[in-house]
Amino acid sequence: MITSATLTGADVESERDVIDEEIAMHADETSDHIHDLFAEQLWGRSPLGRSITGTPESVAGLTRQQVIGWYRRRCEPSSTM
Repeated sequence: MITSATLTGADVESERDVIDEEIAMHADETSDHIHDLFAEQLWGRSPLGRSITGTPESVAGLTRQQVIGWYRRRCEPSSTM
């Protein structure tokens, strides 16, 4: 399943909708929102200053090929043992 997974365009779009809902839920949670604002002020534009959920814009900008590339780089057999 790990080395031969398929990822269709419909899979990506379906997951994009799920992630958008999670981003909205995260933003609605006051403590999560305050944590994100604090981290942004403390760490600025570094990766530590960004929300772990991403933004609707960053999720919308991901292509199927980018997701597949990320998956291939990080989920290859040698890195899962």
